[in-house]
Amino acid sequence: YKGSRIWPGVFIGAFAGNVWAYFSTESIGAILSALAAASLNGTGDVICCVLMARIIAHKTQSSYPFTDIRHYATFCLYGVLIGPLISALFGVGGLTGFGFVALQNAFATLLTWYVGDAVGAMLFAPLLLSWLRSEPFEIPNRNIRLLILSAYSVVVTATLFDLISLTQPHFLLAMLLSPIAFFTLMHNGQRSVFTVQSLVAATAVYATSTNNGPFVSGSNVQSLVELQLFIAAFSLVMFLVAMLVFQQQSNSHQLQLKKNELEELYRRDQLTKAWNRYRITEFIELELARFERTRRPFGIIMLDIDNFKAINDKYGHSVGDSVLVSTSALILEHIREADLLGRWGGEEFIIVITETDKPSLVLLANKIRQLIDKHEFGSCEGITVSLGLTLSRQGDTLMQLIDRADEALYQSKSLGKNQVSTSATD
Repeated sequence: YKGSRIWPGVFIGAFAGNVWAYFSTESIGAILSALAAASLNGTGDVICCVLMARIIAHKTQSSYPFTDIRHYATFCLYGVLIGPLISALFGVGGLTGFGFVALQNAFATLLTWYVGDAVGAMLFAPLLLSWLRSEPFEIPNRNIRLLILSAYSVVVTATLFDLISLTQPHFLLAMLLSPIAFFTLMHNGQRSVFTVQSLVAATAVYATSTNNGPFVSGSNVQSLVELQLFIAAFSLVMFLVAMLVFQQQSNSHQLQLKKNELEELYRRDQLTKAWNRYRITEFIELELARFERTRRPFGIIMLDIDNFKAINDKYGHSVGDSVLVSTSALILEHIREADLLGRWGGEEFIIVITETDKPSLVLLANKIRQLIDKHEFGSCEGITVSLGLTLSRQGDTLMQLIDRADEALYQSKSLGKNQVSTSATD
């Protein structure tokens, strides 16, 4: 997350921890031995943390290698297997070489060190990175669900590790709720998965440290290794869950994008990008329903490009298409986001103006007529439009509105075109 520049902090942290544990002022040799062992420990941790992270980022081209199984395998190889082994070899090698760990205890120390660092990488890398980056997908009530999942996972783990005792009915209830908890976890994002993973591990560690749970035995080393192996196995399962969670969310997101794309395709006119008849009728029906509730009228403007056939005949259909596209773009620039522009067919457009009155509707229609009249359409000259408009009335149907606007449009045509007319009954 921070990049390679963080290496001095990693070195100093490992160095200081080692010196704190083994430093002695008994002799110059003891001081130098502690400093040398600490330096080896710091060097091993820099290689383990910084170099391995750099390799993982380079090979996966990502600072978050938990969304793809191949990236996760790379993380496990370098971050969980190779890196911790190097750290353990440097650390234990230094402690053994300078007499802080007896030779006969070196293997056991190496094993616990190696497994501990590996498990630490599996726990803390995904937990920290999932909280440092923003969630890629929006989920309602995500944090509330996470709190419930966290409490549930801690209670169940504490029960299994003998930290708390639930009555049999309560324990059975907790077990019956596990499918619901798992389903919620699967739909709440990777951050929740890695948080639950860490809480379960922390509860298990605390229980074992207080001599509770299944990993308590006569040997501290054996208990520690068994606990670490349990956490490693559990983490592997949770990583699989995290991959499934991301894949499920990614698939759902892609499906929604495709759905939106398909909706655009069957609701948009592909030439002008104005809405098509399906969307126009849908929108007007919604406006009619809203008008019945609020009694706030809306307006319909029917617009037709004058002499469009002559344009096609004289300049060709490609130029005619260009006029349609330019007209659509010009109108869209001068209506509100709440309004709708649709292509009714051929060279005819419909504009639905929400919450308006007759003077405002007439003003807008004349503004559009003048804009198109003055606009330069490339090689075409003298492009004009005729417009007919009407306001919604109580009891109107879709076809009644369209018919009135169409009648007004016909009136503009009969008056010589390049005109704005209102319905005779408005």
